[in-house]
Amino acid sequence: MKSKLAFLFWAAVANCFIRTASGDGTEFFETKIRPVLVKKCYSCHSAEAAAERSLKGGLQLDTRAGIRAGGESGPAVVPRDTQKSLLLDSIRRETFEMPPDEKLPQQVIDDFTKWIQMGAPDPREGQPVVVRDGINYEHARRHWAYQPLSEVNLPAVRDSDWPAGSIDRFILGSIERAGLQPAGDASPLTILRRLSFDLTGLPPSLEQVRHFESVSEDAAANEYKKLINQLLESPRFGEHWARHWLDG
Repeated sequence: MKSKLAFLFWAAVANCFIRTASGDGTEFFETKIRPVLVKKCYSCHSAEAAAERSLKGGLQLDTRAGIRAGGESGPAVVPRDTQKSLLLDSIRRETFEMPPDEKLPQQVIDDFTKWIQMGAPDPREGQPVVVRDGINYEHARRHWAYQPLSEVNLPAVRDSDWPAGSIDRFILGSIERAGLQPAGDASPLTILRRLSFDLTGLPPSLEQVRHFESVSEDAAANEYKKLINQLLESPRFGEHWARHWLDG
């Protein structure tokens, strides 16, 4: 009985010492805890991250209510209970590994341990942002792919004879700004090899090579179309592109 009373007495003394040494704990939080949360955690676990649809694990650490409510795995911080505070497990890298890119210094981990033992004093107000499942259509509408078509100013180019269309002007403009010149046209045999390797993964046949060696420049465009259709109809085309799934 005496030993139990002594234990309770010294536990009360220790608790009073912690409270006296740190006041209400606000200064300790502001100097030791909040800076780490801001620097290492808020990019993935805050109201801002939730607004940008990049919140991880449903966990928001930028309010007292959020850090205590926790996320999908449970409460991040349970005052005075280091065993149930998943945030402490994470920075110790016992269950999760947070932050993912590096382990925090041991002194920082010790500060978080002490903070939780103190009761996790936290002056931050506010409630976690409610994250709704589904698509944020307002955010999606701002994506460039969903913007209406509009007229654009074509870039000025020095070699106005080279572009065959509007897109070519953008390509040539970038080439000229880099101080370069477009490569010359490939020979029919080179184009044959490129098409054959791209579509079937195999070199062209001897018959195809002999045929394209005799193709005139005027007839080349029409022969390319015929070749592409032949390659697409070939079983080799299906075998080549099926590897993207079969090899997995």
